[in-house]
Amino acid sequence: MTEALQLRAEFDQSFTLAPAEPATDEREFVIVKAGGTSFALPVTGLSGIERQKVIVPVPSKLPALLGLAGVRNGIVPVFSLAKVLGIVDSGLREEELIALIKVTDTDGSNISAEQLVGLAFDEVVQFARVSGLQIFAGSSSQDTTLEYEEQLHTIVDLPTLIAQLTSSAPSRSAADQKFSQDEAL
Repeated sequence: MTEALQLRAEFDQSFTLAPAEPATDEREFVIVKAGGTSFALPVTGLSGIERQKVIVPVPSKLPALLGLAGVRNGIVPVFSLAKVLGIVDSGLREEELIALIKVTDTDGSNISAEQLVGLAFDEVVQFARVSGLQIFAGSSSQDTTLEYEEQLHTIVDLPTLIAQLTSSAPSRSAADQKFSQDEAL
């Protein structure tokens, strides 16, 4: 086979192969404002963003728990993102949006496709697709930042945040025991 025929065969063969996926380390974030501070929420952890529904306050020892909201034919606990992250209430505006986060087990598998937690925040600033070079790790997962359009945004570690919220909430059995003790009195 001549060199020209070999090149032609290789050229023709290249069209029969699936195109190679470009190697990329891009990640996607929704940049939001909560308490006057901007944060980056990883898109992979979000189940959606909803306009704020009616949130019914419930008694709780957790100051960040705003209450319960009816979302997607279910009841979702809604927490203030600013309060969860320790931002002092700036009084700028009321939280108008809720990011829905899927609750996952510690091994990463979904506990339930319908088990969601809501994080209330003020506004969506923008969507960002960034390379790994724009993400800077800090000393803890809550210190990781994203540089986008010459601004730094703290990346919210959603699995860690949800684990903290769910571990600080009293278990159902503990609440049932408290109710039983109160009835006995």
